[in-house]
Amino acid sequence: MKQKTIINVFECTKHRTLNAAIVVPVIDYSVRGLCVKQYHRHKMGCPNFGTKAGCPPQAPYFDNYYDMAQPIYAIWNEFDLAAHVAKLRGKYPAWTDYQLRCCLYWQPTARKQLDNQLKLFGNEHHGLIITKCPEAMGINITETMRAIGIILEWPPVNKTYQIALAGYPATLTHKENEHESETSHTDTAETGRAVESK
Repeated sequence: MKQKTIINVFECTKHRTLNAAIVVPVIDYSVRGLCVKQYHRHKMGCPNFGTKAGCPPQAPYFDNYYDMAQPIYAIWNEFDLAAHVAKLRGKYPAWTDYQLRCCLYWQPTARKQLDNQLKLFGNEHHGLIITKCPEAMGINITETMRAIGIILEWPPVNKTYQIALAGYPATLTHKENEHESETSHTDTAETGRAVESK
């Protein structure tokens, strides 16, 4: 039976809109293999693989770290990549399409926008843990978001999304994996920047 698309968008203080929805995470451990997939000037894949705590293979599996019986939230930012490319093309007409789309020029802004979304989420939801690297934990984020009507472009052409997942910790495994996952608590003393990774 096809899941009905329901998107929960929360109205927050100061008329700011939070992009968030309750989702059913699609568990697919094979997506962790994307980290070693070759890409431009990186024949061995992402250099963080095997070295960064929040990355595979050190990152815990999502369903071991989170209580899957409790609601899981997706929080996202939508970045207008097409507008960004058009703006850069006007300033640098000689640049190649690769240069115009290079994440070095748009990713910091997009990540900051996601952090703002997560701060809003943290103000409304307490006691949850957040990961900004769900794929590292074995979540197929493309299919997870498709189920709530958001289609991710691969590679992104018009829009790119920055997505975090939040939920309650699994009682037995949370303490064991606390040092391994790039997560943060929404109810700690650092609530003002609760979305920043450790």
